[in-house]
Amino acid sequence: MLRQMRQVFAVFLVAGLAFAPVAQAQDINQKFSIYVGGIKLGGMALTGRERDRSYKVSVSVKGEGILSRLVKFSFSGSSEGTVDGVGKPVPTLFRSYNERKGVTRETKMTYRGGEPRTINWAPNRTRKPFDARAAEQAGTLDPIAAAYFLLKDAPVGQACGKTVQVFDGARRSQVEVKERKQQKGKWICEGVYTRLQGWSADDLAEKRRFPFRLVFRERDGVMVLERFQTESLYGLMAAIRR
Repeated sequence: MLRQMRQVFAVFLVAGLAFAPVAQAQDINQKFSIYVGGIKLGGMALTGRERDRSYKVSVSVKGEGILSRLVKFSFSGSSEGTVDGVGKPVPTLFRSYNERKGVTRETKMTYRGGEPRTINWAPNRTRKPFDARAAEQAGTLDPIAAAYFLLKDAPVGQACGKTVQVFDGARRSQVEVKERKQQKGKWICEGVYTRLQGWSADDLAEKRRFPFRLVFRERDGVMVLERFQTESLYGLMAAIRR
């Protein structure tokens, strides 16, 4: 189950949509509950601040409910950088902390001109022959910048119909979100997360594409994300906004 959860958390953290250029300071504070088959497994929070054409955001995911008493897991990370003329984040610094089986691994990645330049792990990680090369990742987003891209409330017309590529220091993936469609008073955006580089041949053979769905409501000309969901081996996995 944990492996499947990590796959879906990866989808949730790497998906990306465009947002409007920042004109003034704005605080971000969004929270989600994560369920599988109707059972609460965890929570996710996105916090941060936009100012002029810069951003600094943090994401945290941790176990809650029944799972937290059985298995300890958590993820937290931050991204900071600038926003370009069309509203896309350009990271300058990414950090993440991933706790698994009692061991916390830190990843730090710095950028120059939108290209990853240094990658450090603590404890150190031995590179694998199938890892994606950092020198080939210009223009990609880090996972936290991508989560920011996805979760931030966006003006109508800027929330769907977008494609973004993401690099986490070893793996490159692509997220495509199709144009929105109205359904029972909500706006639905179907999407697919695709593994591109950095996974073993066995992992790619097992599953390469992960379909998902974003559910929005429109409020005063703004698209507000209410729900993210995807099918898993254990039933419907959903992140629902609190």
